[in-house]
Amino acid sequence: MKHYRMILATLFVALIAFTGLTAQQDKSQSQPKTTEHLKFMGIPIDGSPEAFANKLKSRGFTLEDPFSPNVIWMTGTFAGVSNSDIFIYKYPSSTNVYKVRVVFPAQDSWSQIETRYKKFKDWLSQKYLLIKSTEEFQGYPPSSDSDKMRKLILDNCTYLCKYGAGSSEGDFLGTIYLAIQSNSSTYSEGYVAIEYQDYLNGVKAEQGFLDDL
Repeated sequence: MKHYRMILATLFVALIAFTGLTAQQDKSQSQPKTTEHLKFMGIPIDGSPEAFANKLKSRGFTLEDPFSPNVIWMTGTFAGVSNSDIFIYKYPSSTNVYKVRVVFPAQDSWSQIETRYKKFKDWLSQKYLLIKSTEEFQGYPPSSDSDKMRKLILDNCTYLCKYGAGSSEGDFLGTIYLAIQSNSSTYSEGYVAIEYQDYLNGVKAEQGFLDDL
């Protein structure tokens, strides 16, 4: 009986060792193989949000009131559209910026919003790989501009594109999202937004959360 327990104990230790080794192998295989970052306006999405904001300052963007401890808010001209809002994000567990979001000025006409959306969809599709595109209204099909705006405001509208960005060596650098969204502050307008998410810093921040577990 004692010999049997020793065998079980030995097998248990071996199982733990094997499981730990497998986990380490899976972890190493999931680590990013690139050191290059996704770029926003030619600026790598990396470093502290303050340093990133200073680079945008040199391009004419101005700081607004603090949005939150983990978000910097700026305004300026992006891709020819003035008064655009730029939001620079970092995870609470990280010191590096991982996401930049552009929010274009709100509009109260669906045709104007859709025209802007289609223009940026065409431009982004020339530079990045279009992974998914969903453009639909839920419920009854709207026929007029006002019906489409009503659908948008009631959150019965999905206009969303997802793009993948890669390096010249074929490494994955990040994801870009293009979307039409409603303005919750007015409930009468909508806007187009583009979001750039860096892969490398996103993975590092997620690892910081896992280390807490």
